[in-house]
Amino acid sequence: MNLEEYLRKNVTGPLEMNSTWFNVPEELEDLVVSSSIRNNDSGELIKNEYTKRKITKSFNAGGGISSSPEDYGKFLVCMLNKGKVDGVEILKEQTFDLMNTPQLDKFKTTHRHVPVGNVDTKARGDKDNFFDSYDNWTLAWAYEENSTIRPYGTGYWAGFYNTYFTIDFENEFALVYMTQILPFNDMESYNLFTSFEKMIYNFH
Repeated sequence: MNLEEYLRKNVTGPLEMNSTWFNVPEELEDLVVSSSIRNNDSGELIKNEYTKRKITKSFNAGGGISSSPEDYGKFLVCMLNKGKVDGVEILKEQTFDLMNTPQLDKFKTTHRHVPVGNVDTKARGDKDNFFDSYDNWTLAWAYEENSTIRPYGTGYWAGFYNTYFTIDFENEFALVYMTQILPFNDMESYNLFTSFEKMIYNFH
């Protein structure tokens, strides 16, 4: 059983995440959104010519999956409820608690190198910066320890085309934000995400 088959059997299938695939089925191809890249000099977004992704047999558990906001919302709600939702259980509660336990004792998260040109590392002047080396890490996602907005222990992470999620266990909500924009950590896209997140916190 490959990773795609495993997820369909144990995660995405039971949660009815039917738009979530490594290899997008032909009948869903017309829903795939093309990408754009921001010109460093002009700031203009340039739309990339759409090309269908090649079928992969080498699955990366750290990335490369396609999804939709609705599907990912289902997953986040399941995580917010410690591995179960609407009568479906994909994790036992004790397994979830282990998965969500911070793992770093002697140092904090250091974000891995991203090749130059694919990431925007310009200074933001904001404590809530994605490249934050002051947070912890669980077996699943980053563990917030340094935010002016999120409570301690909030889970978060991101996808390469500027998709972001937050799981706030204290306030009992999760949010997902998706774009198809490069470079990763693009200032305009990331600032829109943080504005969205702040708006939710102000409303909450």
